[in-house]
Amino acid sequence: MRYFKKAGAIVVNYNPDHPFEYHGRGSGNSNVRNSIKLYDVYITYSREIKYLLESKYNVTSGWLPFGYDSNTEVTNPIPTVEDEILKVCFVGMPDKEIASFIEQLISKENVIMHGVVHPKELAIQFQRMDAFLICYDILEDQSKGTNYHKVMEYLSTGKVVISNNISTYQNLGLIEMNKSRIDNKELPELFIEVVSNFNIYNNDILMKKRREFALENSYSNKITEIEKIIYDKT
Repeated sequence: MRYFKKAGAIVVNYNPDHPFEYHGRGSGNSNVRNSIKLYDVYITYSREIKYLLESKYNVTSGWLPFGYDSNTEVTNPIPTVEDEILKVCFVGMPDKEIASFIEQLISKENVIMHGVVHPKELAIQFQRMDAFLICYDILEDQSKGTNYHKVMEYLSTGKVVISNNISTYQNLGLIEMNKSRIDNKELPELFIEVVSNFNIYNNDILMKKRREFALENSYSNKITEIEKIIYDKT
């Protein structure tokens, strides 16, 4: 890093989380600590982290929401299936507590354990979903309810997203979210409301709005935004 600095390069840091604060014992944390102060600009997906970077750490920072890799092969709408299929799909790497909960559901007729799924097949299956549910405890989760990369992928399908409070998406009309920043007590009632009215929450206008938002945040567009941040901040 010092070599690049001496060569006159502008060095930009884009950390998915907080570049100065760590939530785990990562093997590379010491290397990060030794080099983190050498950057010229710190880019983050979170307005809250941007504020902390500038107010607490006195560094130059820019805000850049997550991007989305558009692929028409897997994002074209899947033909509507008339038969209603009531199934729940869990995606991700669960911890021990969640894994135990999922194991209890295996006996249910509307729960299928797919195991490892190829990314391309997973993207296609996403198009067949009616809704996506995100239910983090924002007081405990690493992002503190500011933003999640998966949101952009969900929005790209056009289908409704039901979620805990995500500050980046407040007042955008893109996500049906829990209003509270303290707990998720409202979430079960919100979930029932949405899944009972897909004709409203997955209407053509809302689905078009979600898809267009995801496409506007393509990685190619993000490169342009990064260039602008560097130009404005240096």
